[in-house]
Amino acid sequence: GVPGVNVQNLPEPPPLPSNVDGIPIDVLGEYVTRCLYSPSWSLREAALAKATQIVDSDDFHVGGVGGSDQTPSHQRIKEFANVVSVGLGDKISQVALTSMSLLLSLLTSCSASGLRGPAVTQHVDPCLTSVLSRLSDASGKVRGEALATLTAAADEGCVGPNHVAGIVMKVGGEKGKRDANRKPRPIAGRLGLVGDLVVRYGVREGWGGLNAGGVMGFVKDVGGFGHTNFEVRMAAREVTVAVGRRIGRDVEKYLGSLRPKQMEEYREAMWGEEEEEEEEVEAGGGGGEEGGRKGGVREVERREVGSRGRG
Repeated sequence: GVPGVNVQNLPEPPPLPSNVDGIPIDVLGEYVTRCLYSPSWSLREAALAKATQIVDSDDFHVGGVGGSDQTPSHQRIKEFANVVSVGLGDKISQVALTSMSLLLSLLTSCSASGLRGPAVTQHVDPCLTSVLSRLSDASGKVRGEALATLTAAADEGCVGPNHVAGIVMKVGGEKGKRDANRKPRPIAGRLGLVGDLVVRYGVREGWGGLNAGGVMGFVKDVGGFGHTNFEVRMAAREVTVAVGRRIGRDVEKYLGSLRPKQMEEYREAMWGEEEEEEEEVEAGGGGGEEGGRKGGVREVERREVGSRGRG
């Protein structure tokens, strides 16, 4: 059974479809698998909830990597990722939301088992990409849960922030750039997520996704600085501010396309008090140039510590 689900109130699912390749029928059972492919959304949701319950149990780990019952096998991870994909493609919001919960349980189980990198990501990347696509969903609840799911995936050791950032920042060539102009809602969501990742994890050269050049290149590729949509422009500025507070004045080499007024606003957002201190130093007050610079650095460090504390 599944907590909160009254099986007696559910309709009878249709027979098992002929093509259910890649679905763990041996673990889910024939009845639950029939529910997963049922025309009834309540049955599909119940099947995903049951799958989540299994992933959270010892049954998920039987016959695991190296014969261990503590680590799920690669085949098992792949099969349950396929179940997630079935749910994420559903048009019914509640089914999609339940599939996101299943995905997070799958990632948590893999992390707890010590699995890292391609052993997991090769199977769950299509799921993460599907979650990303739900940022354009008509339901605000689905959009919010998609953002929360991607953020939680970044926190999981089996995936990590760099990998999530790499998926989120894929633009898709010229077509992707055109779509960014036509579909501002998901772009604003992606920019917001990247900004949050920078605030939480920082940027570092050599990192696969979260490096300054990659992040600022993404902002440029989606036309964030001069986008026609206000929400996208503000999200682009927040990303830039987050990067600027991490790498300092070096961020300005990515801002050549800004108008003078925009540059002034960006500088004010990143180093408002530092700018004022430097102006005072140039006017002859405040203990010299070095003192003004140190004061600005201390202020930026204080803001970073504060933002990490709030995160």
